[in-house]
Amino acid sequence: MKKLVKVLAVTAAMMALTSMTVFADQGQPAEQVQTESTTESSDEYPLKGRVEKYFGIEEGNLVPYWQPAHVISEGVVPAGMTGMTYIDIKAVEDRDITYHAPEGGYNLAVLAILAGYEEANIPYRDAPETQQLLGEVKAFMNSFDWRNASDLEKATRICERIHQADYDYDAANEAYETGWSDSLSYGAYGCLVKGKAVCQGYTEAAILLGKVVGITTFEMGDVGHTYPLFFVDGVWLANEPTMKDKYFTVANVYKYNPGYQMMLNIGGDLSDFTTEGSKYQMIGEYCYEVGYTIPTDKNQLSKFGTLGEAFGEITIDFKNEYR
Repeated sequence: MKKLVKVLAVTAAMMALTSMTVFADQGQPAEQVQTESTTESSDEYPLKGRVEKYFGIEEGNLVPYWQPAHVISEGVVPAGMTGMTYIDIKAVEDRDITYHAPEGGYNLAVLAILAGYEEANIPYRDAPETQQLLGEVKAFMNSFDWRNASDLEKATRICERIHQADYDYDAANEAYETGWSDSLSYGAYGCLVKGKAVCQGYTEAAILLGKVVGITTFEMGDVGHTYPLFFVDGVWLANEPTMKDKYFTVANVYKYNPGYQMMLNIGGDLSDFTTEGSKYQMIGEYCYEVGYTIPTDKNQLSKFGTLGEAFGEITIDFKNEYR
């Protein structure tokens, strides 16, 4: 499924300017809560019982569950609350930022196939693109013991896999010159199957592979650029795949969102930013609500590998055994 992309537009996640209502106890540890599966996975359906929280059904068809319109149609949203606000609240309550990264199209079909999902018709199930993407995802899963791998190994192997794609300058230039692009390089399919991607394609591929092997992955960026984040043993680490950096940085999740930053720069009206969290990008707002603190203790961080510094940020070199 080709994706229409507007140049210099950040994702909806990064442009969210409204604050999340706090329902979580700020004294709780800032960690992701993983729901224990009661359904056994198998070699044929390795994701059975692992990814169904992302699945919704509308008129007999599989759709992404965590979309504002869908949660409203489910009747779970309290009266007077928007669907987005409900998702904000549930992400914080469940300590699961991936609610804000719903999969659709080929990606959703791949997850459903790997989960053996039969409760609904799966759009794009038989599309050649879905089968090609499925093959690449399976190959990645078979390339290491993902069920028993550490968060660090999963994150490193995801980065190494998406780094195999070349940066698609043609797609980026098309978007810059015309304002739009329907290039496959803006999605996981382009990155993993075609071997070409722009920043959004690398990031979407990382998020898909993160869901597949069980590591919390999200995105961050600025106007016109995005990159993946990985939640590794309670720490958010970032990687820049467009440069194929062979290291992580300790992510500064509390960067301001573009709207707030623009208002600061021009001395504009800040009245819409009513809470501390609303100043940040979506990942920062989420982290603020769950009480996440960016670690700075190098003794603590050294457990991840060899430390360094780049552009004022702490770096962690990839471990050779995971490459």
